Amino acid sequence: MAKSKRTNNLLRFSSIPPSILGITIAASWLGMVTTIILGYPLAIIGVVTILPWLPVFFSEAIWKYRHYAWVGLFEILIITQGLHFIEHIAQIVEVDVVGLPRALSRGIIGNLDAEYVHFFFDTFLLVGVTILLFGKFRKNIALWICWVVAIWHTTEHWYITYFYTFDYKNYDPNNPTGLRAHEGLLGHNGLLWPNSPFQRIELHFLYNLLFTIPLVWAFVLVIRDAYDEYLKKAFPRLSEAQLVSLNTKIESVQVDQGELIIKQGDPADTFYILAKGEVEIVQETGGGQPTVVNRLTNGQFFGEVGLLTGAPRNASVRAVTHCDLLALDRDTFRAVIGSSVPTAQDYAQVLAQRGAAPVAAGAGGGSSGPPLGAVPSGGGTFPPGGPVASVAPGGAMPAWSGPQPVAPGGPTAPTPFQVDQALNRPTVLTPIGVGPAVSQPTMVPFSDKTIAEAQPPQFRPASSGWVYGLVFSNGEQAGQGVVLSAPRMVIGRDLGSEIRLADDTQVSRRHAELLRTETGAYQIRDMGSSNGVFVNGQRLASGQNVILKEDDEVRIGHSTFAVRRVGARVV
Repeated sequence: MAKSKRTNNLLRFSSIPPSILGITIAASWLGMVTTIILGYPLAIIGVVTILPWLPVFFSEAIWKYRHYAWVGLFEILIITQGLHFIEHIAQIVEVDVVGLPRALSRGIIGNLDAEYVHFFFDTFLLVGVTILLFGKFRKNIALWICWVVAIWHTTEHWYITYFYTFDYKNYDPNNPTGLRAHEGLLGHNGLLWPNSPFQRIELHFLYNLLFTIPLVWAFVLVIRDAYDEYLKKAFPRLSEAQLVSLNTKIESVQVDQGELIIKQGDPADTFYILAKGEVEIVQETGGGQPTVVNRLTNGQFFGEVGLLTGAPRNASVRAVTHCDLLALDRDTFRAVIGSSVPTAQDYAQVLAQRGAAPVAAGAGGGSSGPPLGAVPSGGGTFPPGGPVASVAPGGAMPAWSGPQPVAPGGPTAPTPFQVDQALNRPTVLTPIGVGPAVSQPTMVPFSDKTIAEAQPPQFRPASSGWVYGLVFSNGEQAGQGVVLSAPRMVIGRDLGSEIRLADDTQVSRRHAELLRTETGAYQIRDMGSSNGVFVNGQRLASGQNVILKEDDEVRIGHSTFAVRRVGARVV
């Protein structure tokens, strides 16, 4: 099925199949041996040896950035600084071991031993470390050491390059009447320490040593606590420690276009997260033609139904494009569900939406744990085949489809909601004796989502208890509602948004946020969106907060919603 499948590891090549990696190694070795035999200069040998690796490094950097964000930049700095440091080591060997004159000791690729190369390269390192330090890793002590060393090292090169460019007389190391700016600030005959014991080659080797050691230390500290961003999308309510532990158990899977990933009827043994590409869900009914019932893209997942119900695969999954997948085996996936009640509840809602009956997390040879959907502190459980409650796991926003069907002889009572005290969020309860089951949303072939009827949702009357909710009247969620149960909920197109309006090009990636006040009411804030947030027809200023009152009309892109009190039975 897959052209490559390997345990996920930040220190391994994850984006390159073993066959391509083998070709790269062979090409690099062949080029090096050939240029040595032909007697080419050391610089040519170095370039030919490194050249085949450049596509591999670029591909790996892109993959690491998509999966690990900041870690991708960290790896670029590690690789480039490693090559830079090798050049300085070569100079030390040439001067202090081989005994070459200093003017001829220019490292492996002598053309790189130029002031402008040193200037731009060390400035790049300083900028990269600054971005990492202040963008993400402010508590990384090793990165602070790197930053201090990089500032001083770059300052030396700014000083040297200024005289090299604008006042060469005072730069010239052979001019005894000049400033000898070639030696920098702390080198022998330098500006600040004329009697320094360090010549320029030894001094800058020392700078790079003092930079490289803490950079590697900082990288070790980072990868120790790193986890794949797509794991967070699939299991957003796991703790950081749980995600880090889980990251060591996932496998990276590369699948070619047209290949079958899952076959209908086979035993369920793997859970997949789609990191890149597109797949189609195909179902075969008795005597009928295979039908494409859904398409999934980046950030979505599949394969969980069979793992949680113990049933064979109920559909096939085929790669529409080349796909980059993350895979978890059955035991690992069920152990995750069994160890996290909030995650179990999220996936119980997914099963409820798909009409599948969950089983206990420890059943069927899986890991032990509480039954799927079990709620602590007196809460209820999610019903197998109960009312539709579609939610992106961890989204803290159960969504419900349109009104209940009308039974012969009278209307059906609305579905009640229950507030789970332990999780401070509503859960859906199976209605008892209230008429027929809730109708399923219409599934459209070749569509990537279910479509709910565009009618106002019905709620339990807010008599004994209530929570705030949004009722959509326009846009892609028309006829649906969202319970506001988290202190902060982001509205936008981004995969991490709690209220996602993915198909509206007028909506920014992180468009607005809803914030709970001390009184329990919600206020809305524009997060610097391009097309604005409108409350009762008035556009909010960027960063402006407005407390929403009941029936206030909010428009974001093509979507319009109002705030309502949603009935809930509190237990």
